[in-house]
Amino acid sequence: MIRVIEVFGSSSNNYDDAAKNAVDSLVKNGEKVRFYREEMRGIREHSGKKEYSVKLKVAVSIF
Repeated sequence: MIRVIEVFGSSSNNYDDAAKNAVDSLVKNGEKVRFYREEMRGIREHSGKKEYSVKLKVAVSIF
């Protein structure tokens, strides 16, 4: 069985790194990630620095 959760990730490099950071965080916390789908992207800029953000729907195993 799986459950679907929503997570956010960010990176100062690019969208791919933002998604990787989000998934890596789940794995570090013991989640068994099966797959994910990117829902939304955004860029925040503050003091000349960009931060890339993504919202993911992630399927994780519950057994």
